[in-house]
Formats: sequence, C-alpha cells, structure tokens
Amino acid sequence: MSNVKAAAIARKKMEEGALDAENLKLYKRLQAVNPSSDVDRDKLQSQYAAARSLRDKLTTKRVVRQHPPGVVSPVPDWTDRW
Repeated sequence: MSNVKAAAIARKKMEEGALDAENLKLYKRLQAVNPSSDVDRDKLQSQYAAARSLRDKLTTKRVVRQHPPGVVSPVPDWTDRW
C-alpha cells in the first residue's frame, strides 16, 4: 500500500515539475517579445466606439404587441411552428 502512495507522490511531483518547466518556457518567450509599435490605443478606442455604435443601430428591440382591454387581435401574438 505504501508503495502505491509513494508512486502516486512521485508521479505528482514529476507532473508538477513538467508543468513548472512548461510555464517557465512560456514566461521566457513572453519576456522576449517586444511591444508592437503599430498598435495605437486611441485608434483602437475609436474603432471600438464605431463598432459599438453600428451594433446599437443594427440591434432592434423586440416589440411586444399590446391591445387595449377587451379588444381581440385578429392576428395571434404567437406563431404555431408545428
């Protein structure tokens, strides 16, 4: 039983070591990257505002038909999709 526990602990340490090595490799790659000079915060902000404005123009709110009390609509408010 103790051999199984020892093997599980060893396997877990090995997996943690591999994960740490992978994380360190990724960290070093990220540190080596230079910032992009063609990215402009103001330009990105204006593009975002334009896209959001367009989205707001294209988005329509669902209109729920409401009838005065006692008036029955000739067209049902639902559709039968059988």
